[in-house]
Amino acid sequence: MKIKQLFALCILTILISTQASAQDNTPAFGVKFKGFVNYEMIYDSRQMVSARDGDVLLYPANVKLDPNGNDINESSSFNALAITSRLQMAITGPDAFGAKTSGMISGDFFGTANDKIGLFRLRQAFVKLKWDKATLLAGKAWHPLFAVEVFPKVLSFGAAIPFYPLSRAPQLRYTIDGAHFQWLVAISAQQDFSTAGPDGRTPSYQMHSGMPEFNSRLMYKGKNLLMGVGAGYWQVVPMQQTASGYKTDEAVESYLINSFAKLELSKLTIRGGALYGKNLTNLFMLGGFGVTSISTDASLEQKYEGIAASSVWTELETKNKSINVGLFAGYTKNHGTSTEIIGDVYGSGTTIDNTYRIAPRVTYTSGKVKLGIEGIYQSTAYGTRDEFAKVINTEPVDGLRILSSIVYFF
Repeated sequence: MKIKQLFALCILTILISTQASAQDNTPAFGVKFKGFVNYEMIYDSRQMVSARDGDVLLYPANVKLDPNGNDINESSSFNALAITSRLQMAITGPDAFGAKTSGMISGDFFGTANDKIGLFRLRQAFVKLKWDKATLLAGKAWHPLFAVEVFPKVLSFGAAIPFYPLSRAPQLRYTIDGAHFQWLVAISAQQDFSTAGPDGRTPSYQMHSGMPEFNSRLMYKGKNLLMGVGAGYWQVVPMQQTASGYKTDEAVESYLINSFAKLELSKLTIRGGALYGKNLTNLFMLGGFGVTSISTDASLEQKYEGIAASSVWTELETKNKSINVGLFAGYTKNHGTSTEIIGDVYGSGTTIDNTYRIAPRVTYTSGKVKLGIEGIYQSTAYGTRDEFAKVINTEPVDGLRILSSIVYFF
């Protein structure tokens, strides 16, 4: 009897040891916190069209005359903020479906609107499954056409909008990685980066279309050269009922085509890109849409067309250990519509024909602290819209921003 008990005890010990060994070989959950504290001081030579207490610069404000003919917007301003300070939690865990698993949650104090400044907002939250040559991402992350490998590294918050498309979006993204090529396809939705329309900026226009946004991107990765092209298509439904109370589901067709490249030299990085699209306000670009027809029957149903816009940008940045200089230059233009606009126009910068920006910067890094100063000169051509939403009879309005920052990374 004792021999049987001893044998059973040995078997039980072996099973427990085997299970413990298997558990030891299984990756455990891990959480790593990182982020930065960012303090900014901003001086503007005139009033700017901006967001979040002036932190996000779009373009100089148009001339606004008082009864004496003085430009009300021709006055300087100063502000200091720390609302872009960020906290990020990187998560790793056990394998699943034969893939390495990871996740990330990050946020800052930027808020989702001007009246929510200082409140913690969700920037990204996603889970990622990575196989040998493929990756599946689900959650809120950078927009599929925002190339994290190539975007302006300006000090000013917002990645140089409205010259480069900026958005984070809930999405389902599948990426295939080859030796030199990467291809991704994704479906996404709008959230805090949303289309401008009759009720302001809201994701409901895209939700009411009943379909996601479709995106695809192809990228080449060489030793020193990276190049890519991408395209996206989506629809928005501005109204669910007409002004006379009839049901409507008329949509605005929207799309984006973009390209980007980066060249790494021994002491210099060169980045650049170009894009063209229609109704790009969810990406904080110029444009929007307008009403092209109104039915003559009782329904008063409207049809729409997106306003086209394009941009081109380039950037040079040195690659030294401590002191680095950079130079950004960008140009964006409103191309209007192909059909006559007979009704309302909704969008961003719809009285702007074009705007360009030149922004040199200098940074000094010591350990985990980076000091920076950036000058931003921007000229914007304001005018009046014609029947095709093109802007004519323009006059330039210039503005200068000087921004300094102290960033502590952890």
